[in-house]
Amino acid sequence: MEVMVAEGPFVSTGFTERVGRWAKFVQFLLLPGTCTVCRQASGRQLDLCAPCEHKLLAVAQPCHRCGQPLPPHEASEPCCGACLLKPPPLVRTLAPFRWEEPLSGLVSGFKYSRKLAQGRVLAELLAAHVGRHYTRAELPVALVPVPLHPRKLATRGYNQSLLLARHLGRQLQLPVLHRLVRRVRHTPAQQGLDAATRRRNLRGAFAVNRKVLARLPPGARLALVDDVVTTMSTATALCRCLQAAATKPFDCHLWAVARA
Repeated sequence: MEVMVAEGPFVSTGFTERVGRWAKFVQFLLLPGTCTVCRQASGRQLDLCAPCEHKLLAVAQPCHRCGQPLPPHEASEPCCGACLLKPPPLVRTLAPFRWEEPLSGLVSGFKYSRKLAQGRVLAELLAAHVGRHYTRAELPVALVPVPLHPRKLATRGYNQSLLLARHLGRQLQLPVLHRLVRRVRHTPAQQGLDAATRRRNLRGAFAVNRKVLARLPPGARLALVDDVVTTMSTATALCRCLQAAATKPFDCHLWAVARA
């Protein structure tokens, strides 16, 4: 069953954030953190120890639009040549880590093996990265998790993107619009497919709730939330679907844990 998230007004209270901080403090006071990678005491309020965190490889000098590492001859530019020639609909992509161990193991365990504690760790790492790259005024008005088709949701039991978005929403005081878009067409698994095949798979895959979309203020900013970015086909299709249904202009950003 999909975890439900309230879709209230586009504001959030400091009270919720304060309660969350105290709950986290009490949790780690009573049950000290245990690293989800090495299973040793983490020694801090995170289930990831500092040595294992240092093993996570960052994407060096990522393109502002697609998140891919910039080639050496473009390292001083904000965007890669491909995005300059054909800009994606996504205004910004934030995917801080490379798809390598131990990060890939954390994501896979969270996504396929019901290791939900690893999802909380990934969300905290991503939230810290967001905090380093966005001011409060630059944050989106809401988070939109990439939806799963009901058939896949029934098989997996949860939507990992929704759980990530919920954790991020609590930490950043942002609402999560899990009813904004649905996946209405079941598509084959995307792993191992090239970009063109992925795009064909995603045609007509999403449907937008126009009533929820109409509540967005003009010029709003949304952040799509996913676990891994590979070819950007899913996020691009979702962004185009949202923009096609909108009556007011808005920007889409993409936040993910890893860039493959």
